[in-house]
Amino acid sequence: MEELKKVDDKDNKKIKLKKILKILFIIILIILVIAIIFLYRENRNVQNFIDENIFRKTISEDNVLSIDIDNTSNTYICAFSNYIGVLNNNTLTAYNSYAKNEFMLNVEITMPIFSSSGKYLAIAEKNGSKIYVIEDKNIVWQGDVEGTIEKITINKNGYLAVALSQTSYRSIVTTYNTNGKELCKTYLSSTYTLDMDISNDNNFLAIAETNLSGIQIKSGIRIIDLGKVEQDPENAVIYKEDVDQDSLITSIHYDNENNLVCMLNNKIIKIENMQKKDIFEYDENALFADINLENEVVQIINVQEDELKVKITNTTNLSEREYIINSIPKEIDTKGDIIAINTGSEAYFVNSSGFLNKKYESNQEIIEVITSENIAGIIYKNKIEIIKL
Repeated sequence: MEELKKVDDKDNKKIKLKKILKILFIIILIILVIAIIFLYRENRNVQNFIDENIFRKTISEDNVLSIDIDNTSNTYICAFSNYIGVLNNNTLTAYNSYAKNEFMLNVEITMPIFSSSGKYLAIAEKNGSKIYVIEDKNIVWQGDVEGTIEKITINKNGYLAVALSQTSYRSIVTTYNTNGKELCKTYLSSTYTLDMDISNDNNFLAIAETNLSGIQIKSGIRIIDLGKVEQDPENAVIYKEDVDQDSLITSIHYDNENNLVCMLNNKIIKIENMQKKDIFEYDENALFADINLENEVVQIINVQEDELKVKITNTTNLSEREYIINSIPKEIDTKGDIIAINTGSEAYFVNSSGFLNKKYESNQEIIEVITSENIAGIIYKNKIEIIKL
């Protein structure tokens, strides 16, 4: 009996020791994972090593699928939803991330301007009158407007705003719902439309406008409550204010919190609860800035030779994240939470948290990079390389 008891004690000790070793192993593993995550977030060299050698985020022409195109003056390219769209000879051909022809639509437009958000794409005739709104694979509505189309913008719910000229007013902005029903017309008697955007809850239309009639150029912002337009049109404009005399608005964008973010020539501001607040003034070495992200704005800052900082600022809490690139960009494009940076020989796709999604390396000069929330196109003279984001 005593011998059996000793054997049981030894077995119990072994079991306890195994449990202790197992717990220690798990604790060490957790600490190791936390340390790697911390180093990945905070150490640029570690992050680059992991991105390149473990996550394999660097790709080249040999790793991606492509579409052959005849990139003449009559071929126009856009990205929307999960597709790359090619408009040529009144036909819009949409390709998926596998470079397969998904669908074709008859779009009778020769000089298009595009606007996309979520699953919607709007196409209008620049200096013309035709409009098409596409949801996923179908034309939801199409029509002709009175006046000459200058600009368009569509939100993720399919609400569309169209800026028109060549009327008795300097500019008219017409707003439509998802089904193409006209919601309102906003008449600008003495100013021109610089930009416009519709909030994600469909409640507000914001217009950036400028007055060119005086000695000094003046620009301002007005916000229209779309819910008040029919019942109380005189009080539908709920915010109107000129920006600083030395400032000029270049673009506006509603973030996901339905705050209006405004990019000026010298700083970025936001209109929150109908109050104007500064986000930041541009860094003196800033080369590019953009505001068309979900809840962030971005600057690309020339820090030193072969080192450029992609500085991302949250529009709600003003927190900042950074990513470093090694070449001067020729253009940037933003959509959703993706910042696409074209340096000519490389394309970086950085998310709004400051981490690399993909890096594309090219053997020839990249003409242009286009993005939607889910797909990107690398445009060359005779082809489009497709990258799934």
